[in-house]
Amino acid sequence: MASSVSSSTSTASTTSTATSSLTSGLFQASGIASGLDTTTIVNSLIQAESGPLTQLRQRQADYNVQISTAGTLATQLKDLQTAAANLASNGVVAIQPTETYSDFTVTGSAKVESTYSISIQKVAKQAKMRSTSFTSAQDASLVPDGQLQFAIDGTKTAQIDTTGKTLADIAESINQDISELSASVISTSTGYYLNVSRNDTGYAKTTGSLAALTVQSDPGLGLTLQQSAQNAMLTIDGLSVERTSNTVSDVLDGVTLHLTGQSKVENEVTFAADSSGTEAALNTFVTAYNALAETVRGQLVTDPTQSYGDTLLGHSQMTTIQSAMQRMLSQVVVPTGSVRILADLGLELQQDGSLSLNSFALETAISKNPGAVNAIFSTAKTGISSVVKTLVDTQTSPLTGALTTQQKSLKSQISDLDDRATQMQSNLDAERQRLVAQFTAMEQLIAGFTSAGNYLTQVANSKTSS
Repeated sequence: MASSVSSSTSTASTTSTATSSLTSGLFQASGIASGLDTTTIVNSLIQAESGPLTQLRQRQADYNVQISTAGTLATQLKDLQTAAANLASNGVVAIQPTETYSDFTVTGSAKVESTYSISIQKVAKQAKMRSTSFTSAQDASLVPDGQLQFAIDGTKTAQIDTTGKTLADIAESINQDISELSASVISTSTGYYLNVSRNDTGYAKTTGSLAALTVQSDPGLGLTLQQSAQNAMLTIDGLSVERTSNTVSDVLDGVTLHLTGQSKVENEVTFAADSSGTEAALNTFVTAYNALAETVRGQLVTDPTQSYGDTLLGHSQMTTIQSAMQRMLSQVVVPTGSVRILADLGLELQQDGSLSLNSFALETAISKNPGAVNAIFSTAKTGISSVVKTLVDTQTSPLTGALTTQQKSLKSQISDLDDRATQMQSNLDAERQRLVAQFTAMEQLIAGFTSAGNYLTQVANSKTSS
């Protein structure tokens, strides 16, 4: 009998040890021995302690939404700036020539309706040089060795070493090393020629046309001047104008002349208002304004029944932007007359903060003073384009912009919260492990009691039967 008891005890001990070893590595508080749903109990306890971490993560999510909103506002501000700048440079109402001309074209918009007498005497030309004829563009033995150097308006360029180079190599070196020049090899029935041209037309008045492009040293390419530089010359109402370029943008305010011919014919050029595209042009500004106004309004309008943690409601930039936008309508740009402010162009503020365009009021303003209509946007410092630029710079400057600074601050706070969240999660994980260990020990203890009880029952049953 003793031997039998010893054997049974040994078996129970082995089973208990095996069970302990298994559960210590794999047990997940399943409640097998106790009958309790210990997994759910542990999860509930951890969830109850996770409230602060959940709130922290929500705050991070709110901050990310705020960062995104600030980015949207920055983009919309720049869109408004682009729309205002286009109206400033191209005009709200185009004041352009009523006819076309053979010697020039006109872009931009004149500041006032007017008439000028314009004659093109000369168009600007670039200086060009050409080498003597070579029998090949790829044979380096044909090219003399030495240093090739030019001067542009009296200023020397970098030197090109022709040693071991073909004619094509020299052209490539000029293009790479001398930004003011362009070179190519021209192939004809009589041979190959190195052609060198100034990129810019005209010449500096202090040096004269012959000094626009000269050779300082030539190892034997035979470069000679083929076309002298020439400045553009024109007369406007009898006044002589000379420019190095065929694009003349600093003579008539708001207008650029693009010279194409030199017939010397006097052209009577009348600039008159053309309002056909005015409403469409102005609506680009209205659309950009309304998009920005809607975003700002969405950050400021509140509902007491909702949470607004993910808005910029508490940030002063919102009211600053909104106030600046509303002030634009009454910003006095033109000191006198009937067209002085943006609202005079028919831009009317609605109850929701958006703008609408009154076409009749716009047409009235154009008929009264088209120049003033354009001045509302183009006037320096006080014009709408300048006002919008100032607002945009204040909000979006990379270093000091309010929205930029706010985004940086929010990103920094998110980073700080990440550190706190990591620590809180680590604490929760440790707590979970502690609870699992306790429930595991409890289950093992209960399993041990159950095993011992079963053994004692077996012993009692065996004695009764014997």
